[in-house]
Amino acid sequence: SLDQHHVKALAVLGPEPFGEANGRTVYLAHPTAHVQAAAALCDSSAYGSTWRSTRSPLVARSNFDGLWRSPHTDWMEHWVRNGLVSMVRVEIPLPLGRAHECFLFLDEPISSRAQAAELTYAVMGSWPLIKQALRVPDLGLSEKEIQSLQGAANGMTAQQLSEHLGCAKRTITFHWSNTRTKLRASNTMEAVSRAMLLGLI
Repeated sequence: SLDQHHVKALAVLGPEPFGEANGRTVYLAHPTAHVQAAAALCDSSAYGSTWRSTRSPLVARSNFDGLWRSPHTDWMEHWVRNGLVSMVRVEIPLPLGRAHECFLFLDEPISSRAQAAELTYAVMGSWPLIKQALRVPDLGLSEKEIQSLQGAANGMTAQQLSEHLGCAKRTITFHWSNTRTKLRASNTMEAVSRAMLLGLI
């Protein structure tokens, strides 16, 4: 559905789960020829946590004409050289003040706010499919470990979760210990937070 709107490339940036609180990483670049350009955008100061901290809108639009030679816009060069002339950014909020940022690159200028709104609607309608394509690190979490994190996220104690899943309490604490190790978390709530940021729960 994005093709009919002149969208020729897409990049999704998301939180860096094991880095700095405001760090971000490339979760998706399509077509893959744009991976380095998505990484340049990711490394730039464009949008991201700075944008969120100023309570800016979840949707931004920009025509690149003349902008890409301005300070702090080096990341635009690749897109312009590949015939892409405009961009719409849609933020998908996540827990803990973090977000996925979905950037759509078009081969025609964006002429109105209504056009940006139409693209935003298309992104939101396609988000479940886009989300499936995101490059999430394989951390080796088992189904039971994910279930144990879901229970913790829902406020269940180890005892409550063991009764719910029909296993011993120590099995739940064992799963929580494994998830802390795999998610490099110092406690179970941090493991839950990281799992949520990664879309695992």
